[in-house]
Amino acid sequence: YKNVLDASYAARTGGKTITMIADATLSGNNLATGSDHAFVLDGNNHTLTIGGVSFRSDGGTMTVKNLKVVTADDSSEGVITSNGGVMTFENCSFTATAKYNRAHGFVTSNTSAEASLTFKNCNFSIDANSKWAKEGTTFLHRYGSNNPVLNFEGTTLDLSNTVLPLSNSGNVILSVKDGSSIKTAKSIPSANVTIADSAVEATAKDVNLFDYNGYGTVNIVAVNAKLTAKKYVFKFSGCKTAVNVTLDGNTVVNGTNRAFSVTNNTCPVTITAKGTSEIRSDAGENNAIYVCGNNENASFTLTMMD
Repeated sequence: YKNVLDASYAARTGGKTITMIADATLSGNNLATGSDHAFVLDGNNHTLTIGGVSFRSDGGTMTVKNLKVVTADDSSEGVITSNGGVMTFENCSFTATAKYNRAHGFVTSNTSAEASLTFKNCNFSIDANSKWAKEGTTFLHRYGSNNPVLNFEGTTLDLSNTVLPLSNSGNVILSVKDGSSIKTAKSIPSANVTIADSAVEATAKDVNLFDYNGYGTVNIVAVNAKLTAKKYVFKFSGCKTAVNVTLDGNTVVNGTNRAFSVTNNTCPVTITAKGTSEIRSDAGENNAIYVCGNNENASFTLTMMD
């Protein structure tokens, strides 16, 4: 085939594999799957320069591997759009160049259908001078009423020199594992989080890593994780239904001001620390955990095991 787009049309109805044999450009159209489609794109370590939405799932399954993705100059489109289905990117690199003019998400999820996005052994390079880095809204922008799953496995994403939060919604289900490293200058809003064998850090001064204000249910599991913040690692304020945090293995929760700040909730807040987990604060031992509030439906329970 002369181009990747034509090859994708032929491959997606039979679940076939496309193998790139040269660098290529994709602009104006996108590689897409419908509910009855599936294909694999093996970049074969070549570069795909993109000028618009390049990967779109309307259901079905798409796997992209061994590909270098680079935004074309003056591109203002998101790179990945999920309208449901399963999208997996493996051993890929993504480069947002200085002239990348995107305002919203590099990744968007805009459907009521469930969507799953996995980045496995990938890395992201974001030029700090790009419009997206300076003025953009999010890395993943959720529209609609879905609960997209965002998986990072052995992946590096550094948003610390940008204004970009990881996502714009607490409904994004976040999993970070297998040696991933996530750095952010903004709080992460996801209310359902699993972090295993990985590091997640809020690098900006006076920024909480996880900030939950007025949420319903919050569930956090951290195993062999390193969680750090320049202010609080976890802030739970005004939460209404239930907050559950489990720390296990050799997890370290270290906030410059506090590890946990728990204030004015109207629900039980439960923290369970297992293994050799550490809860500490660089501000001193009296600041690791702060609990304040007075509501008959609220409680705070810390259980230390092992």
